[in-house]
Amino acid sequence: MRSLLSILLCLVLLAGCGGGLVPIGPPRTGVVTVPNADQNSVRTAIALALQARRFTIVSEQPGQFVAEYIRGNMRMQVAVTYSASNYQLAYVDSDGFRYRVNQQTGQPEISRHYPRYVERLDRTIQQELSRPAQEAQAAIEAQRQHELALQQQQFDAQQAQQNAQLEQARLEAERARADERAEELRLQPTPTFQHHSQQTVYVQGFAFDPNSVQSQSIVLQRGFMPDPITTNGMAVGQTPSAQLGLPGTCPGNWSQAPQHYLHLNSAMPFLRVTVNSQTDTTLAIVAPDGQVWCDDDSAGSFNPGLEGMFPAGDYAIYVGTYQPRVQTSYTLSLTELQNTPINSQPHVMHQQPQQPIQQGMPSCRQMVIQNGHSPAHAVHCNGAEPYCAQELLRRGHAPAHLVHCQGVEPQCAVATLQQGHAPAHLVHCR
Repeated sequence: MRSLLSILLCLVLLAGCGGGLVPIGPPRTGVVTVPNADQNSVRTAIALALQARRFTIVSEQPGQFVAEYIRGNMRMQVAVTYSASNYQLAYVDSDGFRYRVNQQTGQPEISRHYPRYVERLDRTIQQELSRPAQEAQAAIEAQRQHELALQQQQFDAQQAQQNAQLEQARLEAERARADERAEELRLQPTPTFQHHSQQTVYVQGFAFDPNSVQSQSIVLQRGFMPDPITTNGMAVGQTPSAQLGLPGTCPGNWSQAPQHYLHLNSAMPFLRVTVNSQTDTTLAIVAPDGQVWCDDDSAGSFNPGLEGMFPAGDYAIYVGTYQPRVQTSYTLSLTELQNTPINSQPHVMHQQPQQPIQQGMPSCRQMVIQNGHSPAHAVHCNGAEPYCAQELLRRGHAPAHLVHCQGVEPQCAVATLQQGHAPAHLVHCR
């Protein structure tokens, strides 16, 4: 029983039994790996490390500190000897660490906590030794990042300046093009209105300033998609047709500037322009040759529309109101499709073809014979529009192609053939 109690007491107290003790061993040596280190910098690093690990310096002499650590009833003293290249941590004295000399080996022993404190102090000394180099490297990196930021700012400023110069150049080019187009339009013939009686009326009030167009320009060419193309607008009729010089066949009240600008890259054998609105509107188009085309109700339900052959060039589109000073919204529609004809003919004489149609109805049979074909080929004249047949045979096409002249609008057909298109293209004139 006494033997068992002794063992338990020995395990609990670990005193007099050698439990939990380790050899002190030789002093712990550390190497100074910092380039260009001197003894003074090593001293400073060790002093800072001792302070960080809560050691108090109790004495100092050149190349050595004696420092003390106290925690509760435990106290230890170590000597720190140093030079510019290395340092050593050596045991000096202690209380509460169960220091003793092993009687069997003759080696001093101490609590296993002691080497832990020494190891932590050693790591802290190494950290303090490398701190100046790390701080210097961090300063270099910070300076590098600062210089990179300055370079980026300079690059961004130069890029912004270049972009501003390019934008300025683009705006100047656009203004130059607008001025050039305005000059071209200024030199166009005075707008005239021509109706079925062939009477020409000069319309002094209809001017076209592209800078005053209220909506975006419409640019089209043959085969445009989607078809129809539509755009919305607002009409406010202020000036009556009579004040502009338009005859009674072109009624309405108009704004001083066109609502739309239309540019056709190529001639349109057939183009329909209609306006759809909840109120009564009128339509006027200034063609490239100065003619004014207009309409009132040809699209039905008090909606105007114009259709026919449109030469290439610039057009000004005016949407007027039947009632003066009435503001109304509308939808403008443009299409090449002919499957939905306008209800009636507009009050307008469209652009004449390049070669005027001869007066008097031409004889298709005579044209077949005059162009060297057999009278038997006159059978192809059945149903062919006479003016279309005349132009088709004049241009050397075979009589069999007269089938394409059936049901065509003569002005459109003659203009299409004069522009060099194949007879099959006459389908657009039906």
